[in-house]
Amino acid sequence: MRNVRVLIVDDEKLLCRVMRDFLQEKGLSMDIAFTGGEGLDLLLKRSFDAVIVDHRLTDMTGNDFILKAHKIMPGMKFIIYTGMPDYRVTDDLKDIGMNEDSFLLKPVFDLNILYNKILEKLMIKN
Repeated sequence: MRNVRVLIVDDEKLLCRVMRDFLQEKGLSMDIAFTGGEGLDLLLKRSFDAVIVDHRLTDMTGNDFILKAHKIMPGMKFIIYTGMPDYRVTDDLKDIGMNEDSFLLKPVFDLNILYNKILEKLMIKN
């Protein structure tokens, strides 16, 4: 598999570290940001293939982050990882190519599901 770079944007530090460690073991290059602002700063410095973003960030919503990030890197793929069982992908996110398959509900106990979702979004066969 080619070098896939993924950014995790979530304020739950332990969860981020667990996901990062697992996905690195799977061969992905990982970075973490604990706020939307930190994530946007990283996008200005590095190129990423995909972003895993929580819907509830301390400084903005995940949707706001995605819309801003999409302007920086239009080809990047996004996965919303949220604990909100009633979350739905909004029309403005659908306009940039997201759909109901673009999010996962926390907690995902088997991180292989998250790994496979990344590969699916990037159209990489496992």
